[in-house]
Amino acid sequence: MSCYLCKSDKYSKRTGSVRDNSGIDILECEDCGLVYLSSLNHIQENHYEESGMHEDKVPDIDNWLKETEFDDKRRYEFIKEKITNKTILDFGCGIGGFLDLAKKSASSVSGIELERALQPSFKQRELDVFEDLAVAQTENKKYDIITAFHVVEHLQDPVSALSQLSQALAGGVR
Repeated sequence: MSCYLCKSDKYSKRTGSVRDNSGIDILECEDCGLVYLSSLNHIQENHYEESGMHEDKVPDIDNWLKETEFDDKRRYEFIKEKITNKTILDFGCGIGGFLDLAKKSASSVSGIELERALQPSFKQRELDVFEDLAVAQTENKKYDIITAFHVVEHLQDPVSALSQLSQALAGGVR
């Protein structure tokens, strides 16, 4: 499988697994360093919008927040000094645990998350989360910082998505 960024056929397999398909390998391009998946065929239309990653149609929000708490805190601690008094957009925000923490430091936080079953939880927790990138773009909001934790490697066309996200950066692409 070749890297979809630089087209190199040289890659190494990284440790770890994909949450929704253990048969997919995590690869790293030896030429450009891009981390990508061995197959994107697990992503069908509406895969993430109604992913079935949850046992019920309505996910167990409290349990999911507990499961992601360690990573959410780690991410927040890593970036909290940079987000103080900044506007933040978290692309692929999942359950929104990072956004809950980022509200402590940032001037405003928003997210993009395709999993529609999470929208009631976002509203209850007063998180501004868009259902997809196209909806977010209609708002014409600008952000100081855009994060994407464990998302880019799942995109069918990451270059296009990152280009679209860059348009939402305050002050233009950096």
